[in-house]
Amino acid sequence: MRSAVEQHRLEGRVRLLGRISDDALLSLYRGADLFVMPNLSVPGDMEGFGIVMLEAGLSRLPTVAARLEGIQDVIHEGENGHLVASGDAGAFASVITQYYRQPEALGVMSDQAARLVEKTFSWSVIADQYLRVFRSMAERVDHGKNDEDKD
Repeated sequence: MRSAVEQHRLEGRVRLLGRISDDALLSLYRGADLFVMPNLSVPGDMEGFGIVMLEAGLSRLPTVAARLEGIQDVIHEGENGHLVASGDAGAFASVITQYYRQPEALGVMSDQAARLVEKTFSWSVIADQYLRVFRSMAERVDHGKNDEDKD
């Protein structure tokens, strides 16, 4: 990334922050309008779930992200952001420009992003999903025991 910034002489416009504190991250989220995640596919590596996109969504940031592995589990097209082809700078620019030209659409998407994360990925929702799975497994085990008792 450093070499790309230098190659395009963007040192005055791009800052590579590295590891930052949670407070600094929250401040950056709050100062942004849109979260852009232009990941590239790397052979032998896989993009995981993408917690960072959930954090962005809770901060009312819609996401424009590369259509890769785990990212697709978080971004619901048109609800909390948009997926574009990895490496397609034109597609990223198009979506970003669309929101720049239509700030009211950005506002609507910002509200939707926060609601979707709360509705789909909050701890209470995840805990309920785990409980349903565990109950279903317990019922199958109980039914299996009852079937054995009949034999």
